[in-house]
Amino acid sequence: MVRGDIDFALDITSKEGWGFVRRDMERLLSLTPGGSLIARLGGHRVGLLTTMCHQRYCWIGNVAVIPEFRGRGIGRTLVLSALAHARANGFKHVGLVCRRQLAAFYEPLGFSRGQTLLGLAGIPAPKAPARQAPAIKPVSEDLLPQIVRLDSASCGDRRAPMLASFARDPGHLFLVHLEGGKVNGFIVGKPGTNGLEVGPWTVRRAKNDVARSLFGTLVSNLRGPVELYVPTSQRWALGYLRGLGLEVNGRFVEMDIGGHRPSATSARMLALAGLEKG
Repeated sequence: MVRGDIDFALDITSKEGWGFVRRDMERLLSLTPGGSLIARLGGHRVGLLTTMCHQRYCWIGNVAVIPEFRGRGIGRTLVLSALAHARANGFKHVGLVCRRQLAAFYEPLGFSRGQTLLGLAGIPAPKAPARQAPAIKPVSEDLLPQIVRLDSASCGDRRAPMLASFARDPGHLFLVHLEGGKVNGFIVGKPGTNGLEVGPWTVRRAKNDVARSLFGTLVSNLRGPVELYVPTSQRWALGYLRGLGLEVNGRFVEMDIGGHRPSATSARMLALAGLEKG
């Protein structure tokens, strides 16, 4: 995939209802050169697969084939090509998040099932404003080293380029909770055609108040819907979000090759956003 393919990528993903915008595709091409693929048949573009690679893990996302060309092995060929690209670049770990009913497609290709997630979406119900939270502020470059360490503790990988890319996005939708110069958590909101995708949303352990302040501040002036993917193990987050009126819109499973990512110890990732990010 190259920049000339972005319009095709936006068209095929919009027809799947995934809500990506041009900035999403530009980010993928920039952060993982050569990792996103276009399938051609008879000279026509018929399928798409994107990847986002970090330090340890390469994540596959957005596997899509035009409906009239399905059933010909194009999706399988795309995934096998992505795995070959990951191996050629030294990655032993490859992951993806798919709808639960599609897990059987990936298992014969070497993937095993990991954690399960719920997709949640809707317009958060307004809450009576609590006390002011002066600890919440937009991200700044000097805070990125702390954010990268906290993120790494929650997901078992180092994703500095991706986080720095989010920090450069306009609109200040990357918020941190800062106390005495220490970052206790952060949240990212990414506008898309379906509303605001929320994630990563990460806090130190036993910091539910921090998580609540981050999410509440992010959506405080929001008038449209939000969407995010929450591990089923994060029961507090699921209860909090459903209490705001968000509803389940899908059930998902994380699939891995090379072993599942290690359990977090000092931090919790409460939510993931678009599946191109892992």
